[in-house]
Amino acid sequence: MGSPPAGDPLGQVPTFDLLRALRDRGAVTPDEFAFIAQRL
Repeated sequence: MGSPPAGDPLGQVPTFDLLRALRDRGAVTPDEFAFIAQRL
């Protein structure tokens, strides 16, 4: 697949499991989690 473009901080769209792990670690807020989860 190759590496993500340098200007794209997320690279590919994160999976729901990755998003949940980030939320559990406090890397994203519950509001951010809900916003991103809606877009998945």
